[in-house]
Amino acid sequence: ARPTAPPPSIPPSPTPSISLSTTTTISPPKCYQLLSLPLCNPTSSALMFFIPVDPPNMQKVRNMSGWNICLPHRGALSSLLPPGQYSRICLPGDHQQALLTLAKDILGKEPEISLMMEPIMDPLNMYKDPNTLVLVLTDSNSDPGIQLVLETFFAKVFLPMKVSWIKMVFTDIKKEG
Repeated sequence: ARPTAPPPSIPPSPTPSISLSTTTTISPPKCYQLLSLPLCNPTSSALMFFIPVDPPNMQKVRNMSGWNICLPHRGALSSLLPPGQYSRICLPGDHQQALLTLAKDILGKEPEISLMMEPIMDPLNMYKDPNTLVLVLTDSNSDPGIQLVLETFFAKVFLPMKVSWIKMVFTDIKKEG
């Protein structure tokens, strides 16, 4: 048996090695109850959840359904969470004013007016959050005006990783005897 030569030594790299942090801080989800002025009636509201997604789950979230249906919770949507767990946003009846109010409250600043006036979406100029899943929860009592404002908001102003709409439907199935 021939003796084996030791492996050649590898000279140290001139560039320092990069160490990635394996701990990431995920902010807690945010919840908003959207209501229509002038009454701000909770029975006609919609709920919107902003859920941060950590990198290992991003592909799963991207592949989830954009439209979902579920059976209702007992009571109105506002009864799903305790009152202190969500922020209330009362939207004016005028579509453009409601869109501006929603954008200010969600983004925390005055949005670019040109985004809302564009006839088609401009993804290069939209506000983006590629790490957030948005769940919009509505039921048959939810004001259609709120839903229309949300559709415009996600089409022209704000581009999250994914928006998934969940509609609570009421079924009236009678058992035959």
